[in-house]
Amino acid sequence: MKHVEQHILELYVLNTAAVEPRKVEIEAHLAECAGCRALVEQMTESYGNVEETFNELEAGAETTGRNLVPRRFQSIAPKTPDTMASASYRPVTALQRFQYFVRRHPVMVGGGTFLALAGFALIANIMLKPNVTKDLNPEFYRYNPASNTAEILNKNHEILWQIPTRNVVGIQRSEHDFGTPAIVIADSSSNSKITTTIWHPGDGPEAGSPYVRVYDFKGSVLKKAEFDESVEYLGRVYSDNWRTDKVVAIDKGEKEFFVCWGNGRSPNVISRYDAHGTELGQYWHFGNITGMFPVDVDNDGRKELVITGSNDVLDSVGGQFPAIAVLDPERMIGKKKSACSSGFALPASDAEIFYVRLPLSPLSAALTKYERVNRLQWAGDNRLAFLVTNTSQEMDPDVANYEYIFQSNFSIAEVKSTDVTDLLYAQKVREGLVKGSLDAAYLQALKTAVRYWDGEKWVKVAVKITNREVVQK
Repeated sequence: MKHVEQHILELYVLNTAAVEPRKVEIEAHLAECAGCRALVEQMTESYGNVEETFNELEAGAETTGRNLVPRRFQSIAPKTPDTMASASYRPVTALQRFQYFVRRHPVMVGGGTFLALAGFALIANIMLKPNVTKDLNPEFYRYNPASNTAEILNKNHEILWQIPTRNVVGIQRSEHDFGTPAIVIADSSSNSKITTTIWHPGDGPEAGSPYVRVYDFKGSVLKKAEFDESVEYLGRVYSDNWRTDKVVAIDKGEKEFFVCWGNGRSPNVISRYDAHGTELGQYWHFGNITGMFPVDVDNDGRKELVITGSNDVLDSVGGQFPAIAVLDPERMIGKKKSACSSGFALPASDAEIFYVRLPLSPLSAALTKYERVNRLQWAGDNRLAFLVTNTSQEMDPDVANYEYIFQSNFSIAEVKSTDVTDLLYAQKVREGLVKGSLDAAYLQALKTAVRYWDGEKWVKVAVKITNREVVQK
C-alpha cells in the first residue's frame, strides 16, 4: 500500500485548501490504513495540545502587557513583479519562535511527555532570557500556497525573505512526484548561494521559468542565466521555448549545481554551473529527464549524478523505453551528448558511467502506454531503488508501477510490483486484456530484460560505458 506523504497529512489535519482536491482520496486511504490513521490522530492531538497551551500562555502574557503575535500567521502578498525577493512577516521573540516551530512540526514535538517537560522548560527558559540577534543564514526553504511564495528560513525556522512565484501547489507536486527540488541552498553561512528554477513575475506567460537564478544569503540576485542554444536532432530543429524546473547541488569544496532544461518533451539538456553561476558543461539527452539525484553510487566518497526518465530516440516507431544514466559530474565539461542520443551533432560525453535500458512491462504494452523511470526511490545498503510508472496523471485508473532495485555496481538485483499494479493486472485478466498472473516469473522476466550500453551495443551484464571517441583520441 502506498502511504500518503506526512506533510500532506499535516495539511489535511490543518484543513488547508492545498489538499482539498485530494481530500476524498486521503480519507479513503485513512479508512484502510491504520498507520496513516494513527499518524493523523497523533497530529490532531498534538495540535490540540499546542493550541490549548498557547491560548493559556497568550492569555497570561496579555495580563503582563506582553505583545504576542496572533496564533495564525497571515500570508504576505508578493511585491511588485521586478522585485526579486520581498521581506515577510516573521516571529521575532523567543516565545514566538517556539510557537512557530511547534506548529510547523507537530509530530516532532507532539506527545504529552515531551511537550509537557521539554516544551514548558524551553518556554520558561527563553522567557527569562533577553532576545538574541537573529540568525540571518539560510538553512531551509518551504512553499506558501496562500501567498504563492517560496520562503527562505534560517535554522530556527524563522522566515528570512520570500521569493514571489505562482502555482506553488504544482511545484510541490512536481517535487514530490519526481523527487528533485526546484530550490537548493548551498550552505548555511554568509557565503550561502540559493539557486532557484521557479517562475518569477516577469518571466513570461508560459509554465515554468526560462531562467535559473542564484541569490546571496540576503536575497539579492547574483546571477540570472538562461538556455538559449539552438537544438537540432537528426535535422529537426526544436523550439527555443526552454524552461527549467529542477536543480540539485553537489559539494566539491564549493558547491556546484546542475540544472535541467526542457520544452515539455524531448530533448532535455543538463547544465553544470559553479557556485557563482558560471556554466562549465552541458549534457544533451534525447528523452524526458524526470529527476536528478546526487548519490555516492560506488561508495568512494564522491557523489555521482543519477539521471532518471525515458529515452525517446525511437519514438517515431514506438520504441521509447525507461532509462537511467549515471554521470561523473567532474567530467561534465563542454557541450556533449549522451552516448545513447546519437542524433545530436556533438561529441559523446565522457561523463557517462552507466546507461541502463529497462523493458516495457506486458501490462503497460497491453494498455498501449509507455513507461518511464519517475525517480530514485531510495539509496542505501549498497542498493538503489527506482520507481517506474506508465502515467503522468495522478488519478489515472490504469496506473502501473514497478520498483527496480540495483546493486552499487548497477547490476539488477530485483524487480517488484506494487499492490495497485497487482490489482490492475487481475482486473485486466478478467477483462481479457492480458493473460496469466503477475507473479514471480513475470517479475523475473522484467529483471532479465534489463540492458546496459557498453559504448557500442546493448548487453545483459552491468558494464561501464567505453567512450569510443575518447579511446580513439
